[in-house]
Amino acid sequence: QKAGGFDNNGKALAISADQMEAYLTAASMALDQALKPGEKPVTRKVVIDPAPELLEHITKYPTNSYAIVDGMAATFRTERGTYSQIATRQNVTKKAGRYRFRFQAKALNTTKDLIFSIRNYGSASGSGNPGYLEVGSEPETFDFEMEMGAYSPIQFFAMGLPYLPDKTKGLANPGIAFGKVEMTGPLAPVWPPEPYTRVLGKLDVNRATAPDALPVLGKFMARAFRRPLQPGETDRYLALVSTRMESGATFIESLRAGMLAVLCSPNFLYLREDVRPGESRVTDTELASRLSYFLWSSMPDPELLELASANKLSDPTVLREQVERLLADERSEQFVRNFTGQWLHLREINATTPDAKVYPDYDDLLQ
Repeated sequence: QKAGGFDNNGKALAISADQMEAYLTAASMALDQALKPGEKPVTRKVVIDPAPELLEHITKYPTNSYAIVDGMAATFRTERGTYSQIATRQNVTKKAGRYRFRFQAKALNTTKDLIFSIRNYGSASGSGNPGYLEVGSEPETFDFEMEMGAYSPIQFFAMGLPYLPDKTKGLANPGIAFGKVEMTGPLAPVWPPEPYTRVLGKLDVNRATAPDALPVLGKFMARAFRRPLQPGETDRYLALVSTRMESGATFIESLRAGMLAVLCSPNFLYLREDVRPGESRVTDTELASRLSYFLWSSMPDPELLELASANKLSDPTVLREQVERLLADERSEQFVRNFTGQWLHLREINATTPDAKVYPDYDDLLQ
């Protein structure tokens, strides 16, 4: 629902039972990743060659959209799509994590640099995606790191190759050839991983008792609730941890139950602002959340929270400095994306596809 044309207006927001169930599922997955890192992954190096897989495909389904050029897998502009792709579906990422890639590519049948991107569909966030890259007619080596999900394919997308009407079939079309991909990972320079140590520090979980959960829960709750805790506010969550441990659960399993309850609390799910009779001004803590969710679509960072706790954020000079800092951060892209997506309806840009013959210069990069 929307209010005033925007779907993030509090008047239009509600949480249904289905959404609450989805919150529980997402919170459970996040806690499992943070608290149960498993065994330290073994870093290995493999070489992925997309050419054999492509050769098998074009042998079965002849096309002028793909070819093997100098032993490399090549893709050319087709009449049916706005981009072409080379995908290797070899299940080589046995474990989710960060991987390092190295490969060669070159442009074909053109003196101009061509643009391509690299993606995978196994990662929740796509963190580390190198974005758009340019390649010329001479072979060029590319190196990058990217988060990968387990059993993820590597996909190369050639962007915006020239549109060629049917009458030009048979000519040498521009394209991009991709060579073998050397993949190293998962990379684990620090073990246990950072999310685990951020939550638990150096706590020996094998010897920990329920009272040891108090500082962990207190720190986690203050971050989740985006404000200083009230006296006794941790009691009910610590009691849940104690009850689980008394029933035979491990410390990690019990702590996970307490943290899951925190992530399902209205104090986390809603931007709660206490009603104070006779007062209309928000507190510094409330201002920090308003500012962060407006410009970042996310919770306040430690600097904002620290200023809010010291009641300094409402100072006009400090507030202006923080607004400029948040806007300079890459996370402000969320504000641009969400605001223009609703204001100018840019979220609906894919609802129609321009005719490639009428608008030959329109491609994914321009979009």
